[in-house]
Amino acid sequence: MPILGADLPVIFYDEAQFSRADLLGSGLAVYFSDFGLAASRTAVTSATMAGDRARHAPGAGNLAITGSLGLELSPTNAAYWLRHVLGSVQIAGGDGSPWVVTFIPGALPTGLRLERDWRAAGIADRVEVFAGCRVSAATLDLPQEGAVTLALDLVGRDYALEAAPAAAGALDLEHVGWFASDASLSLDGVPATRVKTFSLTVDNGLDTTRYTLGTGGRRVDLPEGFCSVSGQFTALVDTDLFAACLEPALDRTPVSLALDLAHGAGDGTAANERLVVTLDPVLLELASPAIASPNGLEVTVSFTAYRATAPGLAIALSTPLTPGERLYEAGGDPLSDSDLNPLFALPG
Repeated sequence: MPILGADLPVIFYDEAQFSRADLLGSGLAVYFSDFGLAASRTAVTSATMAGDRARHAPGAGNLAITGSLGLELSPTNAAYWLRHVLGSVQIAGGDGSPWVVTFIPGALPTGLRLERDWRAAGIADRVEVFAGCRVSAATLDLPQEGAVTLALDLVGRDYALEAAPAAAGALDLEHVGWFASDASLSLDGVPATRVKTFSLTVDNGLDTTRYTLGTGGRRVDLPEGFCSVSGQFTALVDTDLFAACLEPALDRTPVSLALDLAHGAGDGTAANERLVVTLDPVLLELASPAIASPNGLEVTVSFTAYRATAPGLAIALSTPLTPGERLYEAGGDPLSDSDLNPLFALPG
């Protein structure tokens, strides 16, 4: 009987301590488009000689936990993933007003755990556990048409097969994603109505080389480095191209970019959630358009955000839901919200 990818649920947990199975938050059902996270361990060939050409038994190499997790971005899942992408969380609002949760580069969370449950596909007592995971890089992609996606590149410490998930039941926050038709982009505060596609990449510079003796070939930790922010957009060439892109790129004049995703009115109330990605300051890379056909011209412009008076990147989510309340008030969490995750240490 074939096993379908659609048959395999995935569960997310925050780790209070790196790779510790006994200090987890409540499980959260993951809505994903692809799951490429995998464990591997190579066999290390022995170079021992003993009078003939036969090889001796190989040894075990280091355990590698790497791969991607593809998501369609939604107001119900954005807060959990963006915290692991950027680290620092600022919360405002409440008292009857929508919450505004702002994410900026900072110290990354301790780690996360993902479980892939094969029991639903008819394989009894088999749940894959990927523990001690951190976000190495993430790409937010806005296509010309379709869902707004977030692709996470993950690196982890440990892998195991368990008989059941750590949580008796994962909380399901449901999914209502943002699409290209919900988006707008501005350049220096002016609507950029000629942009076709937009992508943003955050690279956390994880040190993945920290294997030490006595850990059974497992990484001891995954410390982050610089938070590097870059991206690109493809635009139709019009009469404003030189003033908007080419001249600032040539003169190395900083500009700002803002991506706005909004459901409904975008005021942060129910069914009107909003996500604003602010990149300020940004340097555009010089790219003059090529003539490839007799039709309209296009140009792809790359950019890099950096720290000045502002951190270079801030992502603000406006939502009517108290951040984390449905996850950590669902019961079964042995830790306090603030001990586990500062996202849920709410003001007041």
